[in-house]
Amino acid sequence: MTTVSIGDGWFRVEKKPRKPKKSMIAPVEEHEAPSKEPVLGKHSRIGTMPKNIIKSKPITAEFRAALQQGRVNKKITRKQLAMLVNERESVIEAYESGTCSANHIIIDKLNKALGISLPHLQTKTTTI
Repeated sequence: MTTVSIGDGWFRVEKKPRKPKKSMIAPVEEHEAPSKEPVLGKHSRIGTMPKNIIKSKPITAEFRAALQQGRVNKKITRKQLAMLVNERESVIEAYESGTCSANHIIIDKLNKALGISLPHLQTKTTTI
């Protein structure tokens, strides 16, 4: 219901609900239950994987020691270092304990934040 003012008086105008256009009504179709097999569409990436996959070796004891020593020399905590490199504290902890695989982007951030050059980790290329 809509209220409209014309001159000195108020009038109420009732609007009827509109019927949806035929083009707006979606046809009802029966659908099959989803199967548990993966659906491969035309945008599937299967078969487009690279032949060579580069995997980093685990973080070495030398790298871990250099990272801890650099942080201690700067007199900052893991939390402060994490804030400097825009990562979580758990990431710094994982690098210092060696429980994660190396990511060169994070290592570059650590190098800049600490002002040191951490030892390079050798990469291993495997061919599929």
